[in-house]
Amino acid sequence: MRESLVRWHQGLKQLPLDGEQLRDALQALTLVSIKSRLYEPVRRPALLTYEQEKQRSMQQLLQLEQQKQSLLTDRQTLEQELEEWNLAREPEPARTEGRTSSRQQRSQGTGAPLFSACEFEAALTESEQAQLEETLEQAGLLDAWILPGGR
Repeated sequence: MRESLVRWHQGLKQLPLDGEQLRDALQALTLVSIKSRLYEPVRRPALLTYEQEKQRSMQQLLQLEQQKQSLLTDRQTLEQELEEWNLAREPEPARTEGRTSSRQQRSQGTGAPLFSACEFEAALTESEQAQLEETLEQAGLLDAWILPGGR
């Protein structure tokens, strides 16, 4: 029976039963006799290891479920932001308080900011467009007000 227990231990792949636990099981096996067939002490090291491994796996599963839920929430948030982005107008550059005040005083239909009145030439790459837009923004011209007639 000792050989069977050792072969079983050697064949384990998922249950991390170490040498000390095998030794405890083998020692308990020596106490089993024809008069006393109590196998529970032989099984105890494997059962304890199983319960510990089961607990660790359950904790890992709960952590993974929490991560999954968090990722699904993040994904939903990002999808919502993308939908809002696709439905929204082009993002507008930041305005100073003075420009915001000036725009509110203008009457409707008396012009538009440069960024909304112009489109990039089709020959420009996205990188070139971004570079040009950045330059205009840094110069304070990206949202410059264009009056009718181009003034």
